[in-house]
Amino acid sequence: MATPRSSRSGGPRTAAGRQAVAGNALRTGAYAAQVVLPGEDPAHFEELEQQFLRDFAPADVAQSALVHQLAVITWKKLRLDRIEHSHFLGVIQRPFLQLELEPVAHLLPAVGALRWVNDTRHHSPVERDSIFAALRWAGELSLVPEGGYPAGTMTSVRSKAPLLYQHLESEAQDYSPAIAASDWLTEDVSNADGEEGLFVTLACLSFCRIYAAWEWVEPQREAAEQAIRQLQQQRILTSMRQSNVNRIHEDLDRAFQRNLAELRRQQNWRRDRATRTIAPEPGQPSAGA
Repeated sequence: MATPRSSRSGGPRTAAGRQAVAGNALRTGAYAAQVVLPGEDPAHFEELEQQFLRDFAPADVAQSALVHQLAVITWKKLRLDRIEHSHFLGVIQRPFLQLELEPVAHLLPAVGALRWVNDTRHHSPVERDSIFAALRWAGELSLVPEGGYPAGTMTSVRSKAPLLYQHLESEAQDYSPAIAASDWLTEDVSNADGEEGLFVTLACLSFCRIYAAWEWVEPQREAAEQAIRQLQQQRILTSMRQSNVNRIHEDLDRAFQRNLAELRRQQNWRRDRATRTIAPEPGQPSAGA
């Protein structure tokens, strides 16, 4: 009768294959034989183990070994948490690819979506507010009002839209000679693209071009930001499936529970043995006789 073939591969059979997987256990440290790996502080593990010893107060060598094992498993779980956090942080921060945007393309700008997504994920909500505020000011300043700009215009821009003000400063330095801030609202210039007009108008238009995708997003900002969160969550889920993080957590949890159950069993056995009343031998008087 043919013996059913096991679903397990049995591992690599060649020297090269064994060498290739030799470091697998050390990639997370979850299955590493060493308790404290390079880069970890032995004193931190000793502190953790001492806490376990105080909590469980082992009464013999067998119980001490089980308590040590509980400390080791906990140490590995803490290590896995650190590695997992670092791994997923890297996953989230990695630039998105155009292909990844397809499921949420309807929530993103038709042009420049990839750049917008990759820029936006680095900005805090406060920074995003600053960009949207700067865009509103740039839109207003790019249209010269009748009678010219009111007094205090640039003071307001500097305080309420500092990002735009910094852009104006940078643009002013590109001219020779540089345009003084006092002349931004009145100086006629010709830029590198051959466009002519007031400096402030051309500089604000260039700012709007740089942040064109943001300008498109503003009316539906909440939906667009939700799209980014959705993309990040999908990345994490995919990475979790590929890294088997859940399986490793479950393995460590089961090992912890097995050791804890055995420790409790031994502690209960020792306690029961110490308190058990030994029945008198036949013919011997009882303790109260």
